[in-house]
Amino acid sequence: MKFSLSNHKLFSTTLRKDVFLTFSVQVILMVALFIVNKILSVKLGVDGYGEFSIIKRSASVFAYAMVGGMSIALPRYLSIYRAKQERQTENSFFVASLLLVFSFSLIVLLLAIFFKEKLLVFLFGLMPQTHYLPVLLCYAFSLCMSSYLFSFFRGKGSYLMFSISQIVVQVINLVGCFFTFVSLSFVFYFWSIAVLGYTFFHIVREIYKFQIEIKEIFQHILPSFKQLAKYGTPRMSGDFLLFSFAAYPLIVINQKFGMTNTGLFSAAVTLNTMITPLFAFLGTILLQRTSEGVATHQLAPIYKIINKMIPCYAVLAGLAALAITFFAKWLLPLFYESSYIEATSFCAIVSWSLIPNALYLLLRNPLDALSVFPHNTINLFVSFLVLVIGLYLANTILQFCYVYLLSYCVMALLSICSWFYVKIKVK
Repeated sequence: MKFSLSNHKLFSTTLRKDVFLTFSVQVILMVALFIVNKILSVKLGVDGYGEFSIIKRSASVFAYAMVGGMSIALPRYLSIYRAKQERQTENSFFVASLLLVFSFSLIVLLLAIFFKEKLLVFLFGLMPQTHYLPVLLCYAFSLCMSSYLFSFFRGKGSYLMFSISQIVVQVINLVGCFFTFVSLSFVFYFWSIAVLGYTFFHIVREIYKFQIEIKEIFQHILPSFKQLAKYGTPRMSGDFLLFSFAAYPLIVINQKFGMTNTGLFSAAVTLNTMITPLFAFLGTILLQRTSEGVATHQLAPIYKIINKMIPCYAVLAGLAALAITFFAKWLLPLFYESSYIEATSFCAIVSWSLIPNALYLLLRNPLDALSVFPHNTINLFVSFLVLVIGLYLANTILQFCYVYLLSYCVMALLSICSWFYVKIKVK
């Protein structure tokens, strides 16, 4: 029977509402991120903003090591067993994933504390800021748990709660910005405690709603635990590498060129970061929908959507990159302050990474939903290796920018190749 957009359930009113809701929220988040960065860049100055960026982006790397690949594994398996209407198995995956996240978080925290001196020197240079380690780890754990909560709502198909939770976290971030007069550490602690409180409220509420008996837990938890670990653990390194793309260049620039240049480069990259949520939203929905398609053997509509969106994403991202390149000298003072205008030349190069990054964000989640084999992790490893080697050989910050762009191009090319390979393999 020929596929019809009007009568297929994957293109139902619910799907259209999910897309509209998620896109609308991403626009709100983009505006909120602009306000947060504007406040912090003005109050902290270029050097302070560079320090803030190192802590924030390094915490993101730790957070995705803590979450242990569950940000992809949990929504995938919740969607599959929800489509099969196996409620008990679905609940056991939630509990098993939570235990895995706590286990990975404990391991990361212990390793960070054990190697704290080397870690601080690596992050902040020869004069490490020792008081920032507990700040970084606390904030990383809050990012880990909020990412876990977002993943849970996506897996349940509850995009309303997913969207509301994202907005709540951004409101917390916005409120915390006004405490810079106390200290930068206080801002991060405020964010961490508030987000953790919100996250654990929902997690405890969901566990209470399940009302799983002890006997049922032991019957279902071990198979779920093994399946999640097998699927999620290889992807943990992929998440780690993905967020290292943002953190590692800042660390190297700080070591070679100082904190001022770190702040300027971070400002250029953050202009991209403000836009990328508009390209990431569809992938978050497609993870759940593709997982349901795997369970019900109805993947044709997913393939059709993505094949059409690849050129659309490339064009839209290209227009965004062109706008940043031509208007950077006005955007930087608007989004930050006049002292950041020195980053204009960085923006002219870094902005073009939007195109390959948009393509990666489109394909990342469907790839993970279709295949147990960690294609994304392999692709990220290769592209990150290009980044590390390139930064080692680069002698100027402009060369750093070109290496940054090249690594994203490699990532996108490998993702596209993986997508067409998986499409052929998974009929």
